[in-house]
Amino acid sequence: PTPVRANRMGEVLRKMFTLAVEWGWCADNPAQRFHRRIETPRERFLSKEEINSLGAALDAAEDRRAADIIRMCMLTGARVGEVKAARFEGFNLEYGSWSKQAATTKQRKIHRVPISADVAKLVRQRQLVVPGGCPWLFPGDVPGQHVQEIRRFWVNMQRTADLEGVRIHDLRHTFASLLVSGGASLEMIGR
Repeated sequence: PTPVRANRMGEVLRKMFTLAVEWGWCADNPAQRFHRRIETPRERFLSKEEINSLGAALDAAEDRRAADIIRMCMLTGARVGEVKAARFEGFNLEYGSWSKQAATTKQRKIHRVPISADVAKLVRQRQLVVPGGCPWLFPGDVPGQHVQEIRRFWVNMQRTADLEGVRIHDLRHTFASLLVSGGASLEMIGR
């Protein structure tokens, strides 16, 4: 029962009734008068202690693939979908860059970002464990697909690291806040 959930439900109802009017199933759209609720964006940043706790939980995790996905989110500030769909061909380890495919980015544009030595090390480790010929950094359980879900793993990490209410997306916010506190410009972080 949140404003965000109410707004999404209102949008679905408005679309349903718009189509019903188009198809001649009803005369008017009662959801057209729906008023959006005010949404307040939720921003949560992990403290240094929480980052260390999560790092320790990831080190102890049995599922290395899922742990590496979370670790890569922490180290790059990338969205979890971009990390799950990462391909080896997108990484240039010599120049320290990652070219995210347009299909995996929110803006639907190719996005090139610098990567740290830790990310390059993670990519090299993945090259050793992923079967040859597989394009995915994190191959899924279904042949030919990247990993799809890590929700259960994340819930377990939340419990283990005592991170109540922390979302994977909050790792992105934390990454950006650490860049700001390190002196990076907002324009550079935005790009």
